[in-house]
Amino acid sequence: YWLFSQCHHVPVLLLLSHANITPVYSTAINNTNVWTYHLWLDPEELYSVKWNINARNESVEFLCEVRTRGWVGFGLSPNGGMKSSDLVIAWVDDRTGVTHFHDRYATGESVPLIDPHQDWYLLDSGQNSTHTIIHFVRPLRTCDTDHDLDITRDTIRLIYAYGDVDPTTAADITKHGHSQRGSRSALLLSQPKSADTEPQESDLKRLVFNLKNVTIPAKETTYWCKIFQLPRELLHVVKFDPYLTPGNEPFTHHISVYECAHPNPQALTKYANSAGHDCTDSASMPADYQHCFVPHLMWAVGAGSFNLPADVAFPMGSAGAEPRYVMINMHYDNPDRVAGRLDSSGIEVFYTQQHRKYEAFTLGIGSPLDDRIFIPPGQSAFHITGHCHTKCFENYMDHDGLKVFAIWPHAHLLATKLKIRHFRDGLELPWLEFDQNYDFNLQSFRVVKPMRKIIFGDQLTVECEYGSSHKNRTTMGGYATTDEMCTAWLYYYPKMAKSKPCFSGLTDDDRRRVAGVTDPAARKLVGKQLTSYLAAKQDWDQTHLDQSYNIMLNLTQSLECYWYKTGDEYEGPVGYPPIERVFKPPALESCLAIDVYTKHSIIVSLISLVSVVVAITIAVYMVYKHRHRFQDPPRNRLKQ
Repeated sequence: YWLFSQCHHVPVLLLLSHANITPVYSTAINNTNVWTYHLWLDPEELYSVKWNINARNESVEFLCEVRTRGWVGFGLSPNGGMKSSDLVIAWVDDRTGVTHFHDRYATGESVPLIDPHQDWYLLDSGQNSTHTIIHFVRPLRTCDTDHDLDITRDTIRLIYAYGDVDPTTAADITKHGHSQRGSRSALLLSQPKSADTEPQESDLKRLVFNLKNVTIPAKETTYWCKIFQLPRELLHVVKFDPYLTPGNEPFTHHISVYECAHPNPQALTKYANSAGHDCTDSASMPADYQHCFVPHLMWAVGAGSFNLPADVAFPMGSAGAEPRYVMINMHYDNPDRVAGRLDSSGIEVFYTQQHRKYEAFTLGIGSPLDDRIFIPPGQSAFHITGHCHTKCFENYMDHDGLKVFAIWPHAHLLATKLKIRHFRDGLELPWLEFDQNYDFNLQSFRVVKPMRKIIFGDQLTVECEYGSSHKNRTTMGGYATTDEMCTAWLYYYPKMAKSKPCFSGLTDDDRRRVAGVTDPAARKLVGKQLTSYLAAKQDWDQTHLDQSYNIMLNLTQSLECYWYKTGDEYEGPVGYPPIERVFKPPALESCLAIDVYTKHSIIVSLISLVSVVVAITIAVYMVYKHRHRFQDPPRNRLKQ
């Protein structure tokens, strides 16, 4: 080891056993990988994780870089806690340079146990004066059903922890500080890329749409709107980032950019220099704002940068004589009603004047954003559906269809699962998106790869599942965080001439049936609105629960294709289409990846062993030559 570290040779790997991998390395990790994905797991940015997906070997390769010379823990959790988590703990011994690396599982808050079936594989490791780096790989599916979690397209909670000193034994993991542990939700297989997708245009420019020192209202939910005038040219937006005031991340739930379509654009000029307005209640905001309702760009909690495909851009602005405007809508979530907080958050866009081939836009599908959806209390799995049929936009759709390249599924706190189904000609195609572990705190666009085409005649259905076991009142649909939604926002191209939402909801008659209101004129309902009656309803008997479940899931609904009625909207009945074949996801592959990495470990071990033998042989030979040369008798050297 001393010889190789002093001579700066490539580090040598020796796998001593499959169950307890303990390689020896020099202190400089030899890692030249280009990493596709990256997240900081902690707010202080002391714990970095990068990863790549290996589709051929059905595995994910990770690199954890942590500011510590002690131990490092990383793993997968179903809910962000220790219990039932699947993790690794590793450290590089400060004295010997030996790396200790163990696949473990947790049954509670105690020290995780070493898994008898080791399915995380160490590839490389290193340590310098400040950081420890661990490079390892994990098959998507291990078939260790007792202690491992599969890696899928579902949201997963990444848990992390680290200590300041090396353990003395594998069982002696020192207690970490409160700030040295945590969790963060991630989409390991469908996260927007953080590498290899940066815009390549040489004229890239930046534009920020942000508020200016707005005082966040001391109320639970606020929507704050502000108008911005665009440059008088057609911009092609190729990337956008959140622009958040440091420290205000917990208050900024999501930000939407809406395109304004005012019949008299000059009427919006006076608002461009104002601080904006509280638009939580549309009645309290200027009437002119109601012309800014076409969704354009969106960011939400947990998401990062978004780069568009190389030949696609969002159009913004116009080279025409009339000014063009957009409105940002900031959703503040302030459940503790904190007062006096100033905010200047917004969205930062990057655009080019080298126009790309395709122009993209946003399409909203699912259920209406109002009280036509509701979840009764005490339910472990309650379902809501929203349908979108392409007859909504048949007059504006390109004859070759729409190509969907990203999806933002959106629901609130009670949502646990979300699925987007795709129907065509009596068949169900593969789902556009499916998440069995939905997390309200990760509102990120998911990359659709390969892109999916939607053609005329297709139908999309959003299905949401909710858990309300802890609630004692009905949860209504609406804009507040404590309300619920069941929607999805699609990024697609080419842009349709008119962009409309494509939602479906229950009729008033069906809402009354669900609520068990058979006689609206009954004395107890006098002076009450159906919405307030439903919101306060607690006495849901099983008959009404079964009826509401069936109606919300299966009944024909009313399809609506507009934000505001302007004369060209579409309304009509919609439900599940007749289906000859229901889509069934392919069965998970067998555990071939285990064999791949087991063989890999054996091969690497053999190669490493041969390398060590060869290196020692060369070293001994060099020492022998060195000594032989300087021990020759003087007379021989003189003769030479």
